[in-house]
Amino acid sequence: MKKFTAIIPLILLSLAGTGCADEEWGLDEALLDVVWITDSLVTPEATFVTATGGGYGNIWFGSDMQVSGFAGGDRDHKGSYEITGRNTLDISLSEPTGYSCSGPSFTCLFPDALNTVTSYVVTGSSLRLSDDNGNIIYFHNGLIEEALLDHVWKMDLLQSPEMVVIPTSDTQLMVIQQGDTTYVKTSNYSPIFTIEFRRELITGGQLLCNTYFGVYEINEMGKIIFFGFGSSSSGCGPIGGPLEQHYSDVMKGEKLYTITGSQLKFSSSDGAYLITFSSD
Repeated sequence: MKKFTAIIPLILLSLAGTGCADEEWGLDEALLDVVWITDSLVTPEATFVTATGGGYGNIWFGSDMQVSGFAGGDRDHKGSYEITGRNTLDISLSEPTGYSCSGPSFTCLFPDALNTVTSYVVTGSSLRLSDDNGNIIYFHNGLIEEALLDHVWKMDLLQSPEMVVIPTSDTQLMVIQQGDTTYVKTSNYSPIFTIEFRRELITGGQLLCNTYFGVYEINEMGKIIFFGFGSSSSGCGPIGGPLEQHYSDVMKGEKLYTITGSQLKFSSSDGAYLITFSSD
């Protein structure tokens, strides 16, 4: 009987040791279904702070062990990831799409820093990724508005103190009112102004003669913030060029938004600016 009781602890110890050796790390629910937006990127040489214009990026971890996101400008990144242990992580990205870059900029360094990540910490709505080279990336949890996604929103009205723009039922025509002057503008493109939203918090669409892109964020106050806008650079004439610029200027910054069925409305807090869109 004494021999039997002595053997039991040895068996349990052996089983426990085997369990640890065979333990596999899979998904971490704290990482999933969230767009993580950069707050700052700290390298041994410099610090880039998103809030002060130092760059913008985000990352999305999927349950299929794929990762994707945005690196600034028009650069997207994607690849795969693996959780290799408790709070240890390996990310493998393919070459970012979009324009090439060089030099110590956030857009260039962000994907490189992701590729060398070795550890992560999730604390509430914050994420920290770090590597063995002294690079640290800080993120916060981005909110997603599902109703914005998977639509091409076509502008119905742009109203500002400077002008009122109303596309007509013929999507190649619009009425523009500036002060006491009203005229009709014909566009070679159809539809005239559009906007689309991606889950990675990237936005963009069609202007009169160009396409544009940017990023957006929804805050806890239920407001949407647009920034980082850029566009192609085709000439658009003495009327179209200023109108495209005015659209971009009005869209930038913080807006109230409402979605009612197929109608989307952006407005400023003081009511001076109003832009409405509809989707099919």
